Amino acid sequence: MEKKELTKRLLGESFRNLLDTTPFEKITIHMITDDAGVIRPTFYHYFKDKYEVVEWLFEEEVGNPVREILSSGMLKEAAKVFFVKLDENRGYYRKIFEISGQNSFIEILERDIYTVLFDVIKEKKLRRNEVPKVLTDEVLASYYTMTTVNIVKAWVKTDMDISTTELVDSYAYLLLHSVDEIFKL
Repeated sequence: MEKKELTKRLLGESFRNLLDTTPFEKITIHMITDDAGVIRPTFYHYFKDKYEVVEWLFEEEVGNPVREILSSGMLKEAAKVFFVKLDENRGYYRKIFEISGQNSFIEILERDIYTVLFDVIKEKKLRRNEVPKVLTDEVLASYYTMTTVNIVKAWVKTDMDISTTELVDSYAYLLLHSVDEIFKL
């Protein structure tokens, strides 16, 4: 790994370490660079702010591995990796879910999940004659994004004793069954 990549990782890990003891709002760039043992301008060479660190860490840990698996067409396996990766650093993700407002983790998660789902939906090609016109690729990606984010948020923010396998199976169940089937309407 080259020095530039190592420095970027060091800054990301410094941020994560600080989050163990300091609320997100109180973490400063100066604190991150001091912990990493670099000068302040170094931070700005890699990131514009701490929100970008959050986004980069998510992409490195979760987004990129999921996209790699999806590129092989393995949707269920990608979902499992998504939840496994979140579970590996669940305490960290629980804390960054607390970030609110513009640039919140929920916004980052929504944007990432929407992009992935939109690409999957586009690739799978809707059977247009069987789907109402209002259910465009964009509408469907948005709908499934909201569902996914809500499931992730509920799971990460609580101490539910649910394995990632159970979570993936529950998620698949929800996606594959109608409200009529779930509630026996």
